[in-house]
Amino acid sequence: MNAIPICRWFHGRLALVLVGLFPAGAASAQAVLLGRVADEQGQPIPDAELIVRGVDSGDEGTRSYWKSDRDLVVCSDADGRFSVQAAVGDQRLSVFADGYAPMYRTHRAYAGENPGWDFTLVKSARVSCNILDTNGRPQHPRFLHVTPADPYTRPPPAPGLGFYWHAMTFEETSAPDGSFEIRHLSPGRYVVLVMSPWLQAKKEGNGLLQIPVAGGRFEVTAGQTITNFEVRVRPPEDFAVAGRVCRANGAPMPNVAVSTGPTSGGARTDRDGFFRIEGLDCLGAERVLLQFDYKLTWPNIALNATNLDVVWPGSGTIAGRVFDAATGSNLTAVAVAVPKVQMDGSSAFFDNLRLQAEMLPDGRFRIPGVPEGAATLVVSNAVLGARQFAVDVKAGQTAEVECPLIGPAALEGQLTFNGKPHHGDVVIDGQWIYSGNDGRYRFTTAPDGRRVVWFFNHEYSHRFAEVDLVAGQTVRLDMDLGGPCSIQGAIRFPDGVEHCQIRLAEIPPADAWTGGRPWPPERVLAIAHVKANESMFALKDLPAGRFFLTAGVPAGFGYQTAWTREVELNEGATLAVDINLAAAPANPGP
Repeated sequence: MNAIPICRWFHGRLALVLVGLFPAGAASAQAVLLGRVADEQGQPIPDAELIVRGVDSGDEGTRSYWKSDRDLVVCSDADGRFSVQAAVGDQRLSVFADGYAPMYRTHRAYAGENPGWDFTLVKSARVSCNILDTNGRPQHPRFLHVTPADPYTRPPPAPGLGFYWHAMTFEETSAPDGSFEIRHLSPGRYVVLVMSPWLQAKKEGNGLLQIPVAGGRFEVTAGQTITNFEVRVRPPEDFAVAGRVCRANGAPMPNVAVSTGPTSGGARTDRDGFFRIEGLDCLGAERVLLQFDYKLTWPNIALNATNLDVVWPGSGTIAGRVFDAATGSNLTAVAVAVPKVQMDGSSAFFDNLRLQAEMLPDGRFRIPGVPEGAATLVVSNAVLGARQFAVDVKAGQTAEVECPLIGPAALEGQLTFNGKPHHGDVVIDGQWIYSGNDGRYRFTTAPDGRRVVWFFNHEYSHRFAEVDLVAGQTVRLDMDLGGPCSIQGAIRFPDGVEHCQIRLAEIPPADAWTGGRPWPPERVLAIAHVKANESMFALKDLPAGRFFLTAGVPAGFGYQTAWTREVELNEGATLAVDINLAAAPANPGP
């Protein structure tokens, strides 16, 4: 057997453990990587830890520099040299040495010896930081996410070297005095995001972000130490909603989950029904949506609404029968559901109820536990389609309803792109269908009533329309996914902003939006992602009309509106628009 030294990473430092076994004769079937680890002056760096990983091992990702069970680990010797056996093919070799910035190199390894896997390490940087609120009070506990503005930067020039710095993403928790320290930093620029109180985030699973008021970025050079870095955030009490949840008889409702949306955070009501959520500046919004047990939704709640009185309504029952309108005979092969209940005299509503319907032998049904209010009842049959009915539900009472099915409320049409048949995606009420290559599609499963139809050409181009579906009738809706107009221009970025998102929409933009695909109410027609080193943008194949052009800069997990303008696109014309995000106008005219 051949013994090869192996190191372990222990408490952020290198422990020298000279252990490692490879079977005799394995070298003939493997590659041998030969190299040297040295500093910028060419002096050897002994005991540097080297982690070898196959690129196709399945462990690639933002944290691929951490070891896994499938990695090979060796140490450099007194002269900084190392020799490690690896599989033939693309290999990643990551290097760690105490006091130096980590690095990696990805290259193809061939059978036999592979010399030239050399590394030149530079001294690591260190940053000490204080997290204070705008009143100067230390903020603790705070969860900090420190990420490189540009994770890949070139190392100092060295002949024949093709590797890059690998700038890590760090996650730290501030100390009681609001301070934290980051070591082992590679040279470069970094962004600091300050999360909401860590204990609350851990307990409730929330991921709220506090957007720093100032000082949320820093840049370090090799070996630099920064001791006066400071991040100021608005205090969490500036962004809070609070109130009480009780039943109609005044009895408190304890342990009710209260959240600001499916991806945000929240709290639970105490034994007296009270709740409080702080740190709601995650997207810079002035109003939030509150959900209670993920069923009752109160939209458009103002921040600092701290005396909300939420009365949980009583429940009633919906009972009735489903029958064929043409024959009058009851239908037994049906599905019934209550997708939404609008509370009386309020903008609040129930959805995601998942009520269990009782199907009776004679074709009748019964749905207990329906919240009091204006309920939407949806009844469907595989042959006669789906239909919705409005039912007024009173607490403690049973609402009887007759549900005749006439036939499917069908929607059909053809998708084109600048006049030519084109395939695409069509979405109604979260249901997706895909047109054929000739662009033709047909929907037969959506309930009747007014519906928003959403068309996707590809990820960055969207169209939509509202249509009234009628039971027993087929509605025709053709859509052209292209257009004769375009917008192009240049963007001037402020310092520290690496990219932005451009949106063209029918309605004015909200203060912020998430980074994913837009949803129908946002009425977005086209999207472009622009990097600072490119500066140019273009939106093509657009329809004529008046729209809102918006530029958003990164903010947490989404984008914050930095510039917006109403524009008019004339038939067949290209609109030239230059955007200065460094000095953005509030909302100039077209």
